[in-house]
Amino acid sequence: MVPQQGHSRELFPARKQQPERIIHQPLNKQISMKTEEKKPKDYLILSILTCFLFQWCLGSISIYFSLKTRQLNQANMNDLAEQTSVWAKRLNILTVVLGIGFYLLIITLVFTIKPYSY
Repeated sequence: MVPQQGHSRELFPARKQQPERIIHQPLNKQISMKTEEKKPKDYLILSILTCFLFQWCLGSISIYFSLKTRQLNQANMNDLAEQTSVWAKRLNILTVVLGIGFYLLIITLVFTIKPYSY
């Protein structure tokens, strides 16, 4: 077919070509899906209560481990945070058991010892 004169327009004119955009991305950067890991508990409130209600010496050590757990949680060091969390929990349990035992000992001594009479 021979194009007719005066009708050389195309039905769909070509768009202007824009320069290609090249996106540079470093090759060593890995894209990964972050999963929400469960962070270990720090038992700070329990540590403070055991420090004031039962024994301050073991309670203060458990407060130290609780604060260390919180610090490691913020640094995303979950393995070490889990270990210090376990130590804080164990020290809190030990403090409560020893504190209750001490209170029971004092109560039994108060009620069983008879006052000295002349």
